[in-house]
Amino acid sequence: MKVSVIVPYRPDGGPRDDNWEFLRSKWERLAPNWEVVTGCCETLEWVKAEAVADALTRARGDIIVMADADVWCEGIFRAVREVKNGLPWAIPHLTVHRLTERATRAVRNSDPIDLEFEEHPYEGVVGGGMFVMNREAYEQAPLDRRFRGWGQEDSAAGLAWTTLYGLPWRGIDPLWHLWHPPMKRDSRVIGSPESLGLWQEYRRANNNRRAMKQLVAEGVEEA
Repeated sequence: MKVSVIVPYRPDGGPRDDNWEFLRSKWERLAPNWEVVTGCCETLEWVKAEAVADALTRARGDIIVMADADVWCEGIFRAVREVKNGLPWAIPHLTVHRLTERATRAVRNSDPIDLEFEEHPYEGVVGGGMFVMNREAYEQAPLDRRFRGWGQEDSAAGLAWTTLYGLPWRGIDPLWHLWHPPMKRDSRVIGSPESLGLWQEYRRANNNRRAMKQLVAEGVEEA
């Protein structure tokens, strides 16, 4: 079964590009048999679902690794094996470790310094950062394109997939998050009132397969 690493990405001419150059090399070195496909979003406002859809038009894998352009987790190889063995989806990490700007530069330069964190490590959002999914399962319930800008799209997707496919297999490895300037958003946890309102619809549909299928279908029709 072929594996495609899908990376929704928008260049910034700065730290994000530096991070992705470093991580692309890491993917290619450690997983040489996996194809790495970046996806772009043509609209002025960032829409992660559109970037993923763009990448999938060129990806050939039966299994997709969805990975942000600024994260790495050693558990990804175990997560891929779990999906190859028949699970619909898997998450390689448990906690997120956000590096400081200084620590990020050191990691990219392979400098032997103690790691510094922007905040205390925390449990990662189900559906965020990095996960593995059977391609058919993703295409039946893709990210909702109605989420525009930053915020809530990953959490909503996690609710949808857990309701439709069950809890994912989850590893315990850390997810390392490289520093970059934050995207514009209303707050640390809320992207916009519109995104929050749509996420609340997903929250209400949680554990209700019929309602969730309808909500996912509405997102697909919107595209």
